[in-house]
Amino acid sequence: MTNLPNFLVVGTAKAGTTSLYEHLINSSEVFPLKVKEPSFFSYNNLNTPQNGKKDYIKEDITIKTIQDYHKLYKGSEKYKTIGDFSVENLYYSKTVIPQIKEHLGVNVKILIVLRNPVERAISAYKHLKRDLREEKSFKEACDLEQKRIEDDYAVIWHYKSMGLYHDNVKEYLENFENVKILFYEDLRKNSSAFMREVESFLEIEYINNTKESDKKHNFSYIPKNKSIQKIISWENPLKRKLMKVIPNRIKNYIKELNAQDNFEIDYNTKKELEKYFLEDRQKLEKLLNVDLSFWGIKNK
Repeated sequence: MTNLPNFLVVGTAKAGTTSLYEHLINSSEVFPLKVKEPSFFSYNNLNTPQNGKKDYIKEDITIKTIQDYHKLYKGSEKYKTIGDFSVENLYYSKTVIPQIKEHLGVNVKILIVLRNPVERAISAYKHLKRDLREEKSFKEACDLEQKRIEDDYAVIWHYKSMGLYHDNVKEYLENFENVKILFYEDLRKNSSAFMREVESFLEIEYINNTKESDKKHNFSYIPKNKSIQKIISWENPLKRKLMKVIPNRIKNYIKELNAQDNFEIDYNTKKELEKYFLEDRQKLEKLLNVDLSFWGIKNK
């Protein structure tokens, strides 16, 4: 019988979860999941199709049935640790948790990585700019967010809403006993220590892969040249297949060459967002008994 996940990385998006995935699949104890984000639990709660520009790309690779979810984990019975890295599961906590309990039980380990919500929102924006999907300025996009949500844009477009963590984190803490919460800022500060915490939580042996942990994966940026970006972005299924055979180091090198290095969001816009997130941050601090002052926006 195929085993299903015994740990979930439920979020958040743009908080280093791809780096975590790339690190963990180097372990002989961890099932080498080929689809990082199956999104099975969240998909059935969405109005589809999603209507943002190129949202179909994500939908095309989403696992939509329990039968296909089982197929994804074929051969996993040989491994101690089996994961699912679908980061939208945090955002849709209320609707996905009952399904997680139904299919995976209450003892599944839950890993949550949080990031300064202002920086997370900017990273999501740059992600969509990188993929030639977002056409508005950051401020315009934030102002349009509620309309886009109502029009069934995919979750990646929910720049502000995805940074309201408290209620969703609380849902997981109340429903599961094995919940680990980490912070993206610690990953950037000391990736080795961050990964050791994850390995300890998952009860797997130390993975000697520091160089890989230090790399940036799926990084967001504003492209210098749209023509070059069209070549390396996932425009259609055929191109996606071709891009898969190109080594990541080559793709990342091209991306870095084509990334603007002087793009900055206006300071006042950042401060406005910080105020927007302040109440939620304070509630989260109380819930977790942690000081999140390091999420504050630095002075000009």
